[in-house]
Amino acid sequence: MEIMAYLDKAMQVEDHLAECYKALAAWCDQKIAAQLNRLSREEINHRNILNMGKTFITNAPDLFGGVVMSEAELDRGLQDIDPLLNSLRAKQLNQRDALAQLIELERRLEKVHMRVSIDIKEPSLQDLFHKLSAGDQNHVAVLDNMINDLP
Repeated sequence: MEIMAYLDKAMQVEDHLAECYKALAAWCDQKIAAQLNRLSREEINHRNILNMGKTFITNAPDLFGGVVMSEAELDRGLQDIDPLLNSLRAKQLNQRDALAQLIELERRLEKVHMRVSIDIKEPSLQDLFHKLSAGDQNHVAVLDNMINDLP
């Protein structure tokens, strides 16, 4: 898979995750909704970082190797998100199950991030994209805390 096509799909993953968080926030109590809306904004920030990566690739292609993640893995990630998003929009899950499914999804999609999916040769650029993975690890911790705070 070509890097630009990979980044386009990875940005879709981030957009769909942001939508999942917004969909759940729409029917949760205020405290949880505020945290979910923050996570949604962070996913949009992740998308913007990936988009910035496209600019780097265009302007400095030698800083990147190839894609090391298969297109099938990325497509599976996208396919996993849509049923959950539909369930969240339809309010078919209770909060605990919805949060648990979001945790599982975040964990499965960690590989999508640049750290393990694209070979980046420039150390300072690697650091920027490593923050995406750290952000998702934080999302799992925040979601875990939300579950633990439920009655």
